[in-house]
Order: sequence, then C-alpha cells, then structure tokens
Amino acid sequence: SQRFYSSIDFFADCFPTLFTHIPTALLDSLFPVRTTKYCPTPVGTIFGNPINWPNLLYPCLFGILIGFFGFYECSHLSLSSPPPSPSRISNFSLSCLFFSLMNISAFMTHCYTVPQSEEWQPWYCLDMVCTSTSSLFMALSCVEDRVPKLIQKAAYGYFFAAYYVLWTYEIQQKRLLWIPEFLYIFVTGVCAFCVFWKVLIPNLLSGTYLNCLLPSLNGLALFVVSVPLDSTLCDILGSPYGNLLTPAFIGCDVAFAGLIGYVISRDDEEFERKFKEQERVKKERELKKEV
Repeated sequence: SQRFYSSIDFFADCFPTLFTHIPTALLDSLFPVRTTKYCPTPVGTIFGNPINWPNLLYPCLFGILIGFFGFYECSHLSLSSPPPSPSRISNFSLSCLFFSLMNISAFMTHCYTVPQSEEWQPWYCLDMVCTSTSSLFMALSCVEDRVPKLIQKAAYGYFFAAYYVLWTYEIQQKRLLWIPEFLYIFVTGVCAFCVFWKVLIPNLLSGTYLNCLLPSLNGLALFVVSVPLDSTLCDILGSPYGNLLTPAFIGCDVAFAGLIGYVISRDDEEFERKFKEQERVKKERELKKEV
C-alpha cells in the first residue's frame, strides 16, 4: 500500500541512526508539525504510474544526463595524446558515472518504490553506495596523482564492499551501526572538503575558472541549507516543491555540472599546453638533425 509521509519521515528513512540521536526540540524546529499537514509527500504520475516526490523527476533526469556527459568527456580526454593527468581523469570519470547511477537509484528509491518495502531496500542501498562511491572518486581526483597505489586499487572495490556491508547489517540484520551516515554524510563531507580546499579556494583566490566554479559554490551552498529551508519552502511554495528535496537535488546537480565544466576547461588547456610543448621539442630535434 502507498505510504504518505513528509520530510521528517524521509530523513528518518535515509539516516535512521542519526535520526534517533537528534534532540526532539531540534527536529521540531527543523520539521514543524504544520509541514506534515500542508506539505505531505507530493504524488504525481508518470506514464500512468503513481510516483512520490514528482518534483525530483527533472533534477534526477538532469543529474543522469550531466553525469554521463562528464563520463563521456573525461573518457575522451583520457584517450587523447598527450593525455592530462591519467589517474585524476580516471577518478573524475568514475565519479561522474556513479553520479548518474546515483540519480537513477535516487529516483527509484524516493519516487517509484514504497519506503521500507522489499522493492525499496535494494534501491536505497544502491542510492547510498553510488553517492558514497561518486564522492570517493571525486575526492581522489582532487589530490591528482598523489594517491598511493594501494588506496587507488582499494577504491575500485569500494562500491561492492560498501553495498555488501549496508545490505547485510542495515537491511537484513536491522542493526543501527551508522553505516548510511558514514557512507553518505561522512564520505560526502570529506569529498566536499577536498573540493573546497583543493579546487574552489585556490581558483577563487586566483580568479580562474570562475564561470564554472561560482555555480559549483552556489550549488554546494544550496545543498547545505536545504534542511533548514524545509519548513520555509513549505510555507512559501507549498506542495510539491516546498520541501528540502528540491534545493538539495538542484544544488547537487548545479555543483556537479560546474565541476565538470571546470575539469574539461582545465584539462583542455593542459592538453593544448602539452601538445605545443611536444611540437616545440619536435621542431628543435628536426633543426638539430638539419644542422
């Protein structure tokens, strides 16, 4: 049967252990009772089938497209000659791929399946693990070629290990071990720190790539304030757009799109610089042969 709930229930389903440790007064402040009444789970239809949170359809679709676009472009860059930083491009390419998979699984988790049902559980695990894996590879791409080989190899098995742990202990055994919170909040938080410290701050201070990175910064800010904005958005917009999911998903998409633009612009410049350097060396060798 269809289960109707509001943002607070969404939060509880996604992060059960954290939810039980948040003071009631804070929960009441973030998710007042009136939001349950005025902004319950919005319901729409797609191809005649009912879906929850129809406001997520377009952000998820956009996320899928920009993720696959980034994956394609970075894969193309990795095949160029001379290629930019190989491990950096490989890690960012995988981050884009898992970002697309994250949006696919997010739509299935939040919109197409009934929360806590048997159909919901594997999609929920996939959503959490794809988010975490995308963040992991994004963080690794920020440190460029200074990743130890052992960590790089372990990263390739992270997705499968994380899914197994989450499914075994959180879904099957119902043990509240902070696993979703670690996969989603902690790993994504580390990723955000790496992006902020290694990409945003240096380029914002130097004034480079601002057309890409300013949208990323705004998208990140929108994602961060999505929870405190939940009740305000409910009061202003009502259903279906007046909830934390709208700014969270849009902010995430905008931030990722900006980072893709930054990586493509930066590595195009690097490719051009390396190509010119190769041409210069080649001409010098030809001149020496002539002499």
